[in-house]
Formats: sequence, C-alpha cells, structure tokens
Amino acid sequence: MLPEGAHKLMPLVAWLALGNLVYCGWVAMRQKDFSWLAGYSSVAHMGFVFLGLAALNLIGITGAVVVMIAHGFLAALTFGLAGYLYQQAGTLQIREFGGLLRRLPFIGTLMIMAAFAGCGLPGFANFAGEVTVFFGAWKAFPAVTVFACWGALIIGAIYLLRAVRTILQGPLNEKWSNFADAANPWRKAPFVMLVACLIIFGCFPRLLTDKIQPRAQEIVDALNGPHELVPANAPVIQAAVDPQSKSQ
Repeated sequence: MLPEGAHKLMPLVAWLALGNLVYCGWVAMRQKDFSWLAGYSSVAHMGFVFLGLAALNLIGITGAVVVMIAHGFLAALTFGLAGYLYQQAGTLQIREFGGLLRRLPFIGTLMIMAAFAGCGLPGFANFAGEVTVFFGAWKAFPAVTVFACWGALIIGAIYLLRAVRTILQGPLNEKWSNFADAANPWRKAPFVMLVACLIIFGCFPRLLTDKIQPRAQEIVDALNGPHELVPANAPVIQAAVDPQSKSQ
C-alpha cells in the first residue's frame, strides 16, 4: 500500500526488531515462572519476523513466514508442556523444581528438544527460518544482522537452557516424587506431532519455502517493482533455506 514509505521506515523497523529481540530476551532471563519465560521468549522470536520483513527482499520475507510457522509449532509445544507441569505440580516456579527428568523422561526430553528449537539449533524449523532471515537481512542491514546473531541467539540460549537445566537436572525435590509421566498414547500424540513438524520442516525446509516464495515475490514486486520470479532451486535461495545445500 505504501511502498515509498516502507523503504523510508524499514531501517527503523529493523533496529526496533533488534531491540525487541534483545530487550525481551533480557526480560525472559529475569523470569522465575516458566510460563512467563515462555511468553517473553515467544515475543522475542517475533523480532526475527520483523527483521525479515524489514529486509524487503524475497529471502527475508520468505524467512519471516517460515519463522512464523515454526514459532506456531514451538509455542504450542512449549505452552503444552508448561500446562502439563502445572497440572502435576500446581506451580510453574522454576526454582521449585529440579531433577524432574528422572520422573518425567518423556516430558523432560520434549522440553530439551523445545529448548534446542528455541535456541535455533540446526535440524529444527526455527533454524531454517532464522538463518533465511539473516541471509535476507544481511544485504540490507549488516550491522543489525550481526547484533541479532550474536546478541539475540546467545541471550535466548542462556535463558532457555538455564531454565531446562534447573527444572530437569540436579537433585529431585521429594515434593514431586509422585509425578507421573505421560503414558497414554493419546496424551503423547499432540506433543509428538508438534516435535515431528519442527524436525521435518527443519530438515526439509523447501516443503515450506517452495510454497511461500511465489506469494512473497508478489510483496517484493509491489514494493520494489516487478521482477522475474527467482527459481526455487536458485543458488542464493537454496543456500538460504537449505542447511545441507552445497552452495552454502
């Protein structure tokens, strides 16, 4: 709708996206309740979306959509796990837990995988989206991209891994010795499906990007003028969305 205004305002949006990533990460580091930590982590991940949109190019916008899809799966998984813990314990205060991996091996393993996905570990859909955003943003905003890579990702790794370590590792609090792991297959199925989607789209991101690129190209054309649609197997797109691509 406002292509000229977009070109003038997107540098500001890019820096605001970086501020969102870093500030929400700092706030998440201070949270003592797991649900609040997950909530601020969810808001922080939206910074990657806005950074990809601010790039105003095909790679950045494609990455932003992938991040939104991956974040949908991850947020559902994280809050589902938080709900399971709250149902068992009646609290989500991180410091009150400890050693739960012994009592909840299935739920604990899923929490570790959710933390890895939130950190942007390769093999999960979040990595595919974030690295594509970085490829797209690098050309337009190299300084913002550097700060986002080193700042946001490190901060995210600190608060997520620290929370998982506190909840799952260490001595088991006797108060939680009666915890029951998810044994019913129907209870496990939603968690398994969410993790499977994160891994499948993380290992095969073109299942998403090949569908996203044509519509993303329409947005780019509206902002920058019509251009020829970049083939899905072009080296630059391949390198950005496929971690196993030789061209990367």
